[in-house]
Amino acid sequence: MRIADATYVLLTSFKRDGDGVGTPVWIAPLGDGTAGFTTPSNAWKAKRIRRTPRVLVQESDVRGTPTPGSEPVELHATVHADAPTVARVRAAVRAKYGFQYRLISGVERVVGFVRRRSVERVVIVLAEPGAES
Repeated sequence: MRIADATYVLLTSFKRDGDGVGTPVWIAPLGDGTAGFTTPSNAWKAKRIRRTPRVLVQESDVRGTPTPGSEPVELHATVHADAPTVARVRAAVRAKYGFQYRLISGVERVVGFVRRRSVERVVIVLAEPGAES
């Protein structure tokens, strides 16, 4: 999946009324024609994807501004909370983003400790429409 080579992508998931909501995310190739990213289980993008698996993904900058000349790609997204899939996607993201991933993960752990709550992380796996993910 070529889009997985981008540093950031603008992920557009869809609300019940059909309006798209864009969010910049890190993305990592999973080696089998799919790609993935992590997110909190209570994130709105995860909730929208559970309801409507159709997403648009486009190469972007850190703020979600599409890269000039890039085109959105329609993909099928699935939310996974099972340990093997979560570990596989987290390892791919960790391998691609290295120190940045470890830094952000550390900050999330500190914030969770300070707020005295922990939010489960899930992973989103992206595949071509019609492909198994």
